[in-house]
Amino acid sequence: KKMTTLMIVTIMLCMIIMFVHAEERKETSLEFFERRRAEMMADMRKNGIAFNNKTVGGPAGIHGVDLSQPCSKAGFQCLRNNGFRYAIVRCFLSTGHVDSNCPASLGHAWEGGMAHVDAYLFPCPHCSSSGATQVKEMVNFIRSHGGKFGMIWLDVEGAQYWHSSSSQNRAFFLSLVEGAHEAGVHVGVYAQKWFWEQTFGGNWDVSKYKMPIWYAHYDNNPSYSDWSPFGGWHSPSMKQYHGTTNICSCGIDKNVY
Repeated sequence: KKMTTLMIVTIMLCMIIMFVHAEERKETSLEFFERRRAEMMADMRKNGIAFNNKTVGGPAGIHGVDLSQPCSKAGFQCLRNNGFRYAIVRCFLSTGHVDSNCPASLGHAWEGGMAHVDAYLFPCPHCSSSGATQVKEMVNFIRSHGGKFGMIWLDVEGAQYWHSSSSQNRAFFLSLVEGAHEAGVHVGVYAQKWFWEQTFGGNWDVSKYKMPIWYAHYDNNPSYSDWSPFGGWHSPSMKQYHGTTNICSCGIDKNVY
């Protein structure tokens, strides 16, 4: 009987250790992003689709769009024919509400031939709901409408939307990240260096969360030659290089990775 009890305890301990190790092996958001990008590059090579990778350590030269306005299936098909391979759709507004156009636009992007489709959240730090609540509200809204997305992006911009206190801003940002973890989704960050440092402080390092960084600089140059580290990120994952323009009857920003 004692031996049987010992065996049961040993098996339980082994199961706990295996579970802990499995948790530790979960793919981080940065790993998810990089794996997905590598798979896209491999698929493009397989299908003889050219992309530009002239700079060591720079983007592969795969272009995509982000949108804050609706775009039809035909619009996305046209964008794909113009060389854009992925889309990031706004799904939460700075007013603290979900974007009702989001589910349809996500669906149109997939149907229009985009290889990857993500959602972005424009948070509301001054709203009564926490960052985690806002993220989960957006994710639940998309899922309840049958929407599909790869990962979410936290849009960090606009001084008028954030607090004057860096400690308050840090707490709210971490709540957003926690909300993504609770919702079981991968998460990345959209930000500019100057605004990040102004909002959270120049020495704040979030590298331990292993999130990709998508930075903005409207120089119409799809390269990372202008990159400067911040926030614990030593290299970028994506760049927004051209602001709002109209292509294929869709209002878009241009991006590259």
